[in-house]
Amino acid sequence: MWTGDGGTEKYEVSCYPARVAVNLGTQECTCRMWQLTGMPCRHACAAIAEKGEHAEDHCHVGLTMAAWNATYEHHVESVPGSEFWEKTGCVPPIPPFITNTTGRPKKQRRKTEFHLVVVCCSW
Repeated sequence: MWTGDGGTEKYEVSCYPARVAVNLGTQECTCRMWQLTGMPCRHACAAIAEKGEHAEDHCHVGLTMAAWNATYEHHVESVPGSEFWEKTGCVPPIPPFITNTTGRPKKQRRKTEFHLVVVCCSW
């Protein structure tokens, strides 16, 4: 529901059993998912659909295709295969030896005992 502000930016979304306030102008929602992720949450998408707009237009600038294309427009040098690496006289690293035990693993129980302390208060 539109709350009646002049710019048609503030909405109240009923999400049973709670109600959430959405401000499309500042891109804020009281569930705070929109501020954390940069993408409109479900409450904001409901308000955007009520206004008749697209949710993609309200995403953070860093999540757009233009930002993705700008990130990968530069040339990335390829890495040569391991056969072309420089040889050293050092011993190559060896992976650790892993043993697989059969059966179900034992429970890790606490070795110490806990003592129950009873505090008695007389009022």
